[in-house]
Amino acid sequence: MNLHLLLLALCQGLFLTNNVTFIAINGLVGLSLAPNSWMATLPITGYVAGGALYTEAYRPEARTTAQAAMDTVVFSTMTLTSFSSGALVTTQGWTWLNRGSTVPLVLVAGGPSVACHAAAPRPESGLNLRGTRHGLP
Repeated sequence: MNLHLLLLALCQGLFLTNNVTFIAINGLVGLSLAPNSWMATLPITGYVAGGALYTEAYRPEARTTAQAAMDTVVFSTMTLTSFSSGALVTTQGWTWLNRGSTVPLVLVAGGPSVACHAAAPRPESGLNLRGTRHGLP
């Protein structure tokens, strides 16, 4: 058997184990923190549903490239924030970690509202969000 193929299969197996562990821990932590049990898996549900809806915006031949780009950005961001939060907590403490996480949280929470406001159709244009005239396909 080819050594590179074996290494690839091992890495994919570890990657899938990581995803299952991530989802299981997310649900357990959510269950201990959420005021209602139905909210326990809400963050991971949003993550999975968002990933599925993200690829629907692309042509079928471009979906795998779009999914790969999104996964790269998501996991790179997770890696960067994990290492930076660990460094910040060990050097400055929890207070500075909480203060430092406020800015990205505001940016992430405010980004969709700004994007929706910018993409809203103007009444004088007569166009809907798909860029077609109202009432026409």
